[in-house]
Amino acid sequence: MTEPEETPTPILFEHCKTVYAKMLERSKPAKDYDLNTTVDARVFEGYTTRLFSALGLSTPHYTTVLSTLKGMECLEQVRRGGGNAKSRWILWKPPEEEDFRNYEARKAPGRGKVRVLEQGLVEVNRRLTRVESALGLDK
Repeated sequence: MTEPEETPTPILFEHCKTVYAKMLERSKPAKDYDLNTTVDARVFEGYTTRLFSALGLSTPHYTTVLSTLKGMECLEQVRRGGGNAKSRWILWKPPEEEDFRNYEARKAPGRGKVRVLEQGLVEVNRRLTRVESALGLDK
């Protein structure tokens, strides 16, 4: 009997792990910033375009990788950078393959307006869960 063949991990997921790891390496504790969060998180403050360049990732990957990391709820942008201003990101959790596959499945083409409403409801529920957790109401 042969073992079932595993689906190879897409290169996008590998890029997500690489970018997150570098952001984490250069991060500081969230308590060092005035972010009104009780969750033990890390914060990356810097130039994300330079980060991608330092990692040898091309510019076309920039939006896709960061959107995927946000979609997997690995990070959240709290301040947009530009010019001399650094962007600021809360790092919630490292990317995991299961989260990536779930995110990819959610991105699949939907059924128009119903799909948009369903996705909106999913996002509201996720945010509510995070708020309840931060307030200690999830117990």
